[in-house]
Amino acid sequence: MRGLSAFAKATQLRPSDAEAQLSAAKALLTLLRYAEAEPYLEAVAPGKPDSAEIHALRGLIYAHTARDPQAILELQEAVQLDPADADSQLRLGEVLRQVGRLSEAADYLQAAAALKRTASAFFQLSRTYRALSKAVEQRRANDALEALEEERAQNTTIDVLKSEAERNSAGKLYPKAAELYQVALKLRPADADLLFRLALVRGEMHQPEVERQLLLEALSKLPQHVGALTALGRLEAAAGDMASARTHFERPFASIRKVRTRSATSPSSGLGMAIWSPQKSCSPMP
Repeated sequence: MRGLSAFAKATQLRPSDAEAQLSAAKALLTLLRYAEAEPYLEAVAPGKPDSAEIHALRGLIYAHTARDPQAILELQEAVQLDPADADSQLRLGEVLRQVGRLSEAADYLQAAAALKRTASAFFQLSRTYRALSKAVEQRRANDALEALEEERAQNTTIDVLKSEAERNSAGKLYPKAAELYQVALKLRPADADLLFRLALVRGEMHQPEVERQLLLEALSKLPQHVGALTALGRLEAAAGDMASARTHFERPFASIRKVRTRSATSPSSGLGMAIWSPQKSCSPMP
């Protein structure tokens, strides 16, 4: 305290002495008296705009007096002027971590740890990496939840549009029904069922070519869509192409037969191993 009094007295006697002002500020900072140190430092600062030390000390004062944005700016200036100042790198990393700028904090803390391999630097770096990992996980969880909510909202909208389109179609208001299906398709362009429903409406509007194109598009999304295959077969039959019509009519049943054949011959099912024979079924009881 006696030394501090001496610094204070020197600054009063020589108010223009920058070294005395700076020494008084440093003495007060050593005692953690940040608010008292600030006037002494501010008296020196205008005369030393390119001093990394002044910027670093101002950053220290701002960081401990709840002025994080100003602290970050001063410490960034200090680091830019003196990249080898590990203490400023460390302090800047700590402030950035506290305000949630974790990626930037990790960069400065890593630089501090490389310049000055202290336990404090590595501890702060470890804390930042843990916080950064948590933030990434939380962001992913938030993104997934947001996507789920968006999908739910979209599904609800599409269900409403489909219901309204079906109501209009039942009332033979086909242009309105087609418009509603088109709106739904903008939300879900790859929905084969929506394409199929719109195709049927276009058919009712006497637009067979449009209906055919929509049915083919639906089948490109879902090749075994029974409704689309049947409707396309009906169009081919109406156009006199019975071979193509038969192909489209039979495709759903062909896939069903394939499934049944695989099930019947699969050893795991046990069905392909138990073959019925009259001799076995009619063999006399012992």
